[in-house]
Amino acid sequence: MADPANLKRLLNPDDFEIARIMMQVCATSFVSGNAHHSQIASRCWLHFCPVNAVPNACAFVGEGPCSACSQPRPANKPLTVVVDAGLVRLFGLLSALVTAPLLLQRGSGRYVACRDWLFRCAGLLSEPDGLDSPLAAGIREHAIHASCEPGVLPLALDLANGMLALTLAHELAHLSFGHVQATGTAREITRNSEREADSFAASVLVSLPNPDRTLVGGVAFWSCLALAERHHRSSILDTHPRSLQRLASLIDSAPSAMQAAEAAHGLSRDGLLSLIA
Repeated sequence: MADPANLKRLLNPDDFEIARIMMQVCATSFVSGNAHHSQIASRCWLHFCPVNAVPNACAFVGEGPCSACSQPRPANKPLTVVVDAGLVRLFGLLSALVTAPLLLQRGSGRYVACRDWLFRCAGLLSEPDGLDSPLAAGIREHAIHASCEPGVLPLALDLANGMLALTLAHELAHLSFGHVQATGTAREITRNSEREADSFAASVLVSLPNPDRTLVGGVAFWSCLALAERHHRSSILDTHPRSLQRLASLIDSAPSAMQAAEAAHGLSRDGLLSLIA
């Protein structure tokens, strides 16, 4: 039986949990040790929008309350990172479903099982109701069942935290590097600016506790998006690198964490990339 409190943290986290991960991101030596990054972080309002079930996150400079839930902005926070509930719930589902085969299976079978669940979760990205869709309800039941297996929930929480930290750091990078302007629109969304934000996020990820686990969380996230891109052409690819490329870059940017992941979980670079082969 999974611990109810930790199961809630994984599958239905609240704004306190999101803020805790953001504090971890800002406390890393990569952010806190850089005066500019640290100043940007101190001026940033992290907003967890609980009403939007569509997986999404963004960063912008602007004024006024959240357009979806009307939560007011703090007067001293002109910069904003928004994370929608649908994205955070997707992280929990992915983490529970991918962790179970990683722990319970050995050899190539674990990758087959992981790919199967990644593919199902990728389908949620094309659902108009996002994480409120009937497909999501079925997947959630499987995730709850998987979380009851011995050892799954603690590792799944680390993986989900890694996905969230990667996202928060990526959006923080857009603010720190000036990729967005005061109108709330991007100065110029380019693949280079996305790669710059990805590199920033990878550096944060490997500075967190348990970097081997948080790295695998980031890997699962990019794998899910890459599978979605195989079946649904998105306009985001006009300005963003393909997720398969971002996955490979994340793995290659963290060789020490990758070695630790291989030692602790039996995961190899080729094995991870085979998730979406």
